[in-house]
Formats: sequence, C-alpha cells, structure tokens
Amino acid sequence: MEFLIAKIVRAILVRSIRVSLDALLDRSGLSETLELASITAQPSQIIGSAAYWLIWTFFIMGTAEIVGLTAVTAAISRILGYLPSVISASLVLAAGVFLARFIGNIVTSGATAANISYAKGLGAVAQTSIVVMVVVVTLEQLGPISTSFRNGDAKWSMPNRRLMDEIVSS
Repeated sequence: MEFLIAKIVRAILVRSIRVSLDALLDRSGLSETLELASITAQPSQIIGSAAYWLIWTFFIMGTAEIVGLTAVTAAISRILGYLPSVISASLVLAAGVFLARFIGNIVTSGATAANISYAKGLGAVAQTSIVVMVVVVTLEQLGPISTSFRNGDAKWSMPNRRLMDEIVSS
C-alpha cells in the first residue's frame, strides 16, 4: 500500500512540474550546471524521487513507532530535522553559482570591451572568487554536521554518485 501511494505521488508531482521547472532551469543555465556535475536526471525527476523517499520515510517512521523501535524513529527524526538546512543550503548554492556565472560573464564582457587581452581570465577569477564565497556560506548554512549526524568518534561520509543515481531512478 505504501509503495503504491509513494509511486502515485511521485508520478503526479513529476508530471505537474516537469514542463515549468525543467524549462525554467534550462533558461537559467542551471541544467548545464547539473550536467557538469554528472547529474543526468531531470530536475522534476529529482524532486519526484525526493517526495517518493520522503513518503517512504514517514511510513517507516510510523511502522517503527508501532513496533516500538524508538531509536529508529529518533534517528529518522534527527535526519528530517536537518533537511531544512540542506534545502536552504542547496538554494543558496544554486543561486550563488548562477550569480557567479552572471558576474563572470559581465566581467569578461567589460574587459573585452576595454580591449584587455586576459578578459576571459578576469571573468574566470571573478566567477571562481564568488563560487568560493558561496561555498563557504553554504557550508555555514549547513551548520555543524557533527552535532546532527554523528557522535564524537563516528566518521561522516557522503553518499556516492551511484547510490544517488539508484535513488533517483527508482
């Protein structure tokens, strides 16, 4: 039953936002950024898959609560409590990369108009400088991971790309 509900919600969500979101990201240039990061799924599919797994997570929490596995419920609650920080950090990063590209193009155009021979280099330096600052702000937005996901001696590891591709494609 949970599987069916999650599949239906994902299908409705993907179909309803596919045209508008994918077109908006194509116009803004963020689709190219996703391709550079080797992310082949469409943004609407990523959002649909996120909704699918969120629904599954809620069903797992409910089941764990009914069975009496409070540790599982507490762990999932901590992860879900961290999601708003991840979402806002992702938005900051996306907006920052877009702004960095825009400023880099402006610097390159201005330097080219001024007949500066290293115009592309100046644009690249401006863009890279902004991206570095945006990454610092993004990491600050995420806050201390150590207090959210690990106890003092456990190590934090990021999921690999193959795992993320499997999650998005299911």
